[in-house]
Order: sequence, then structure tokens, then C-alpha cells
Amino acid sequence: MNILEFEDVSFSYEGYGPTIQNLSFTIDKPKFVSIIGASGCGKSTIFKLILSLLNMQSGNIFYKGKNINTLRSYAGYMPQKDLLFPWKNIKNNLSIPMDIKNIPKKEKEQKISSILEDIGLSDVAEKMPYELSGGMRQRISFARTILTDSDLLLFDEPLSALDYITRLQMQSWLLDRLNKFSDKTAIFITHDVEEAIFLSDTILVVKDVPIKELIRVDVPLSRNRTRDMLDKTEMINLKNNILSMLKNGGSNE
Repeated sequence: MNILEFEDVSFSYEGYGPTIQNLSFTIDKPKFVSIIGASGCGKSTIFKLILSLLNMQSGNIFYKGKNINTLRSYAGYMPQKDLLFPWKNIKNNLSIPMDIKNIPKKEKEQKISSILEDIGLSDVAEKMPYELSGGMRQRISFARTILTDSDLLLFDEPLSALDYITRLQMQSWLLDRLNKFSDKTAIFITHDVEEAIFLSDTILVVKDVPIKELIRVDVPLSRNRTRDMLDKTEMINLKNNILSMLKNGGSNE
């Protein structure tokens, strides 16, 4: 059974030409996938359709064989900005996805304590978001996404707002944490080719607009990868190949 399947999906924003046209693709097993394309090509629209935030004009989307129109709370989502509620402390921000599912208080507290320990922020439970650095807030946002307890995790350029050095550090941190959840499928949206290669098992390249197909590129690295592996000739050639695919990217997101 496929984890995620798009079946002839089409979507257009009102007053514009098609953004997605008869798009079909599958993610067949738990893995880390990046969708990469030029800014404005329609990548985020794919996420909005997966999350049922937009209604497609035609086609179907399936999660584990079931039409998403029949499902609720099947995906966790981490946006570009952390979107932590500034009037809630960190513990209460982390509680939100579990509040929605009416999880008992004691169980919530145990899960919050465990995830904070795992991300190395056990001492911030009572702090407010403004008291944390950008990297720390992104860790909290990641933890909140994990606490949705979903097997499908969507990351919409989650590190793009960080400075370059923090971003590189967070890429390694994010990959390390996700490796602990081998049964989950993580999909990243990015326009950074190097980030896509470092984080992914498979890259889906948006070559043209409207999006009619996603070109699949497998990354020949184990999950236990390090940044210096990106300097291998094979990885440099892979990066250049993807960049050549992106030359004709359009804009209609």
C-alpha cells in the first residue's frame, strides 16, 4: 500500500492558469522526500492540497489507500515560521495537537517531558516563545509536529528563516531526530538543492509549470550521512544534474 498517492490531480487559483495539471505520483514506503523547485512554482500548493486546505478541481489524493476526503488528522505540518502562540508558554504550545485529540493530562505531560528531553530543551517548558532563539523555537515547532502522532510529516521550508550557520546546524539536527522515527514519512519543501540532497532519500523535482509531473531522483547515501559526503564527486554531479532540471522553472504558486 502506498503511503501517499496523487491520482490525476489538477488545481487552478481563481483568475489564473493551472498550477497543477493531471499530476500523478506516489510515495510507496516510509522515507524522507524533498519536493524542490523554483520559488513560486507551486510546491506549497501541493502541501495545501494534501492538508485539504485547498480543493482540487479534479483527481484524488490517497493516504495509505484511503481518500483524504474521508480522513482527519492524518498529517503533521511544520511551516516556515514556528507559529508558536506568543501568549502560551512552551509546555502549553506543545500541548495543542494533543488537546485537539483529548489526550488525558497525565499522558500529555509525559509526552511533553519526553520530547523536550529528546530535543535537548528540557529546561524551557515554562518559558515563553520570545525567550528562545530562532533555532530553539524551530526545535519546539518540530516537537509539536511530532506530537501530532502522525505518520506523515510535512515540512514547508522549515529552516528558511534561519541564518546560514544556524540553518546548517539545524539540518543535521533535524536529520538526526527524524532518523529516530523510521516508520514515518517526512516530506520537505525547499528550493535549496544541497539541503534537499542532505535531508532526503528521494527528491521530486518540479521542472515545469503547470506541474504535470515530478521528476524522481534517488539520493545514494545512507541515513547515517555527514555534510562532508556532499563533497563527493557523485554528489556534486547529482547537484548539478538537479540544477540543470530547474533552469526552466516557472512561477504560479
